[in-house]
Order: sequence, then structure tokens, then C-alpha cells
Amino acid sequence: MTDVSTYLLLVLRGLEFLVEEEIRSKLQVERLEICSVQENPQPPYMQVLQGQAAVGRIILQTKSSAAEVQELRSVQATLAFLAKSDEIDTESDAGVKQIGQLVMEADWDAAVKLWKEHAVHPVDDNEIKFRGSCVRDGKHKYNSQVVAGEVGARVVDKFGWNVNLTEFDLEVVVVIFYKFMVAGIALADPRKIQFRNRLANETRSALADSQYVSTLRPSTAYLMLQLAQHKYGDVVLDSMCGIGTLPICSADFTNDEVYALGGELDELPSGKAGQNVLTRPRPVDIARWDSTRLPLRSHSVDRVMIDMPFGVRCGNQRQNNKMYPKVFKELLRVLRPDGRAVLLVMSKKLFKGAVKDLPFRVVAEYMVSIGGLGGGIYVIEPITTEIKANSIIGQKLGKGRGKRLTDSERMEIIARLEDPSSQLSKAECARQHGVTPAAISKLMKVSQSVKKRYSDAGGGFRDKRQRGGFSKNVPFEDELYQWICSVRARKMPLLVSHVQQKAKLLATRHKMNEDFKASNGWYYRFCNRYGLTPASFHAGASTSLNVGVETQKSVEKTEMPQEWRKLREQVQQYAPEFVYTMSEVRLFYQMLPRALEVVEQLGTMATTQKATEMIADAVGGMERNETPGKLARVLVLICV
Repeated sequence: MTDVSTYLLLVLRGLEFLVEEEIRSKLQVERLEICSVQENPQPPYMQVLQGQAAVGRIILQTKSSAAEVQELRSVQATLAFLAKSDEIDTESDAGVKQIGQLVMEADWDAAVKLWKEHAVHPVDDNEIKFRGSCVRDGKHKYNSQVVAGEVGARVVDKFGWNVNLTEFDLEVVVVIFYKFMVAGIALADPRKIQFRNRLANETRSALADSQYVSTLRPSTAYLMLQLAQHKYGDVVLDSMCGIGTLPICSADFTNDEVYALGGELDELPSGKAGQNVLTRPRPVDIARWDSTRLPLRSHSVDRVMIDMPFGVRCGNQRQNNKMYPKVFKELLRVLRPDGRAVLLVMSKKLFKGAVKDLPFRVVAEYMVSIGGLGGGIYVIEPITTEIKANSIIGQKLGKGRGKRLTDSERMEIIARLEDPSSQLSKAECARQHGVTPAAISKLMKVSQSVKKRYSDAGGGFRDKRQRGGFSKNVPFEDELYQWICSVRARKMPLLVSHVQQKAKLLATRHKMNEDFKASNGWYYRFCNRYGLTPASFHAGASTSLNVGVETQKSVEKTEMPQEWRKLREQVQQYAPEFVYTMSEVRLFYQMLPRALEVVEQLGTMATTQKATEMIADAVGGMERNETPGKLARVLVLICV
């Protein structure tokens, strides 16, 4: 029977739920407890995001092997669990004795056995060299060195191991945050633990050179990738990539299912990023650019993930105040309408100020602890015409300015909510359709009139209509729409005034209100209701052309014969200069006899110029300026 191993996992504070999802999907979990320190609503208050000890803590019991546990991507450090307490004395030196006693009473046999399973170099029990370490934050009457000394003395008394602070085989780590304490044996390679560090750095085997003033943990990159909700084939961008951690991890953690693109302004980090990409063939490219002026096409990126400069080691607050708005504006340009951006920032105030005037909606925000500093991870999406955000940071939409449902959406909502077998609530339905719960309640109160209005129209004519209107207006406008389609099918000129006059006649026949005037405003709304782009209200040829274009689209969709569809497909295979209108064809045949005479008189050398002048005189004031030269070329070819 496989033994159950108990681990202490240190993770990113604020995203423990994502770590739990990965653990449960990859390991055989017997027990999992998230024991991260939470904020105290009453004094004494704690800065739960400040300090090296402000890490997320998970106690895991699993039957999975050591190799499977080491494959977890979202874990910062893995330890063999020893002890845990939430009531450490912080007001006197008695807390030190309390910690030492808890470590002594721990299950050392199971912890040492687990340490040996993870050990890179096996060591005999009698030759083990160790050291005690303490990571402490908060107010205490003692310091970290005192705690580490107490733990080391207790271990020597219990096992008799030799102490070595630099070349050790085993390290006992105690993490104290205010009155909360956890302890364990570090399972990382001790050669990767520097003397001044209490914990081993994460493995960065994918990077050839990871030495820089500030580098992102691969575990944080993995969690940001999960928040991005990537899909196969997505283009992932990090416009401020540093040494390339995010782009490289995006490709590695997805088994090269995404194309990652990174860039940096400074020469040193961009050069290191280029070297790191070459550690193996991967779909990653690195460029040197300015993140406020990206050399990318608009709407060409699916996902954006950026570790924004905190202004501590990289840049400063004044520079960030000027840079953030420009960067976000550029991200909005390159993101696809259905794209998503995951941004790691330090200042919540700075982030809100930078995006308040941009069409972004904040999908989620998570307060996290990064390197002992409190920050936030924000998931944002561009606001499209289909998705109207109920709220933008620092701004609320007024009454009547939210999303307006179409009649097809109204009918769908009514059907789902009236279905006895459906468990859908009004609040959830409102969230799915991007409206408020009050709008759903109001719709259900008038559901009968909405259904009658929809059934009276018939044929799906009201599917795209957003405003209600009276049911008696539906037959009138439908008949007018059919008349427009029939007129355009016969290729007859149609002006705005024609439509308005016909509307007045039909209004009388349908016994409409006497004050119906077929105004320009009514015409604009009529076009919107039936999917037509409103034409210009200036009388003349341009108006006729505009109306003709829109109504012709409707005719093509409804009454176009099969022969016309085939002809349209054939015409689309040729460039515009090889396609001729009926007027141009008529002019061609009119000029053909005269062109033959020109050939006989002047020969072929002067035919083109003469034919062009001749046709230009015949065309006169036609708007198609390219017609003379276009027809002249054909005439010359035929005549020659």
C-alpha cells in the first residue's frame, strides 16, 4: 500500500485556488488545507501582503510519487511538513521556546523519509549536515537569528547532526508571520540555496541566463497563464518581457500550443531574452521595441500577459504615471475584440487611473504578494459593441444607457425563464446577456406583449429589432420593406422621398395615427430595424445610389435567383478594371464603329490616344473617371 506523504507548499498569496485546481488535477489528494494568513477585521491589524513570510501556505497529503509532486508548476517551494501553529507568543521570548518545542514534537521519521525521496545526493544518517533558517515578518520580541539558533539546538539534541551554514545537506525552515508559524524540511537542491536566502530559488532550467535586477517566478507566470484562459493557436504577447520569462513559460507550459511574442526596450534584458529563447526550439520570438508604440497590426493579439514595472527596481513612480496610460492604450489597439489581458501591477491607484478613460472592463482582480510587496493581478477585456460593461472603473452607466436587447434575445430569455425544468435564475440570466437583473424583471412583466408583438411580425422580421413599438405598426413596415425589395429587384431608381411617400400611402391604408409624417427620423429608425444603413437625406443621385445599395443587399438575401448568384461569384473572380456596368457596355457598342474608322485612318499607333479622347467626349460628365481609358483599351484590342 502506498504511503501518504505530507507536504508543506509555499505558493503565491492570493491565487491559492488556482494552485488547488492544479494539484487536484494532477495528484491523488487525500487531504488539502489552505492555511494562508487572512486579514484580521479587528485590531491588531496585519499587513497580510507585506513581507517575505506573507506567502500562501498549503498543507497537502497525497499518495502521489515525489516525481509527480515535483511536476507542479504553480508551487514556489516544496517542504516536508513538520509543524504548524496559529498561537505563537509574540510578546516575549517564550515564543522562541514554543517554536523549538513544536519542532521537536514533529513527526521527523515521515519528514526525513520524504526528504530522502527528493534528495539529489543520498547521505547517510550519521553524516548529515544541516542548518536552521527562519523567515519572519511582523512584530515579535525576538529576531530570526534567535529562532534559527533555537531550532538548530533542538535538532542537534535530537539527532546529533553537524551544523554547517554554507555546505549543508538538509535545511529546517521556519516561517513566522505574526502569530502564525509553519515549519518543514526544504526539498530543493541545497546547492541552489544561497547563504543569505532562506528558501531555494525556483528552477529556471528553461532560461540560459536568469541574472537580472528583477525576474518573475515561473510559478507566477504559470498562474497568469491560467487566468488568461488561452486556446490552441493563440498569439500571446508580453510587450515588457524583461529576460523573457513570460513568453518562454507560455510556450513551455502549453507544450508549444501558443505562439509567444516578447519585447523589451533596454538592450541588456532583450539580449538575454534572445539567448534564453534559444535553449530549445520553441514558438517564441523576441524583439526590441517601445511598448508604447508596438510594431504590430491592430487586433492581431489574442492574449496579453505583462509583469508591469513596480517602480522599485525598474523605473520609478513618476515614470510609471506617464508610461502606464500609453501602454494600456497600445494594448487596446493590438488586442482582438475577444482578447484578454492579465497584468501584474503594484499600485492599484495607478492602474485605475490609467484605464479609467479606456474601453476596458475588469473581469477579475486579485491582491497578491510578490517578493514581499503587495500588488495586484488584473484580468481585463476590451469592451465591444456586443458586451456593454455595467460598470467601468470609477464610472457608472446612467439609466437607459446599458445594453439594449433585440427581440430574438428577449424571446430566448422569456422561454428559458418560463421553462419549468430550468434552474436558471434572473441574476444569472442577466449576467449572461450583459444586462441588469432589473431589466430582466421588467421584461418578464411584459412578456405577453413581447410575444404577441413577435408573433404578429412573423418570418423573423423582428429578430434584430431592439425597440418595442406597437404591434399594429409591424404589418405596415413589413409591407413597406417588401415593396422596397420588389422595386430594387426591378432595378428601378429609388429615392428617400419615394420611400417616405409610399410610407404615407400605406399608413393611411393601415389606419395609422393621423400625426404620422414619415419624417427623416422615422426613416432612420426604420432602416435600423430592418438592417438597412440609412441613406443620406439629401435628394439626388447619391441618395438613390445609397438606397439602392442597401435595398439591393436585402434583395440578394431574399429573392436572388440561382443564376444571379452564379454571375456574382464569377464577377468576384476578376479585378474591378475588368468588370463593366451596363452603361459602360452600351457606350462600348456605340463607340465600336467609330473606333474602326480611327484604325483605318490613323493606324494602330495612335489608336489608343484617339479612342480615349473620343470616348471621353462621349462620356461627358460621368462620375466614373476611369471609364474612357478602360473602354479605350478594349476597343484597341478588338480593332487590332
